[in-house]
Amino acid sequence: MVRQLSRSIPLAELHCHLGAAVTPSIMWGIAHAQGIKLPTKDYWEFRDLITVGRKGSKSFDGYLQLFHWTELIQSSPLAVERAVYEVVGGAYRKNNITTMELRFNPMKRNRGGEQDL
Repeated sequence: MVRQLSRSIPLAELHCHLGAAVTPSIMWGIAHAQGIKLPTKDYWEFRDLITVGRKGSKSFDGYLQLFHWTELIQSSPLAVERAVYEVVGGAYRKNNITTMELRFNPMKRNRGGEQDL
């Protein structure tokens, strides 16, 4: 009963970072579509590279290394568009989230200044 009720009530996500919200399978597809050379050709190793496991990260530097790859992969306007589309659509379809505050830094999603922002 509670689960059915919660699915019918619109929800809000008020603090969501784009870099950490995109699923590994979408990130994998974006990386390959852009021709980004990844450190592995195995999807499961890639997933482990960009996600924090249940035990967390072993160090702060290890945690920050995750964002190196997410920022690199999402570093073009087309990649940002695809990532935003997938995050917003997935939030609505899977969790009935109708309001979302999605955060990202456009300067880090600009291939090092390729576009004039």
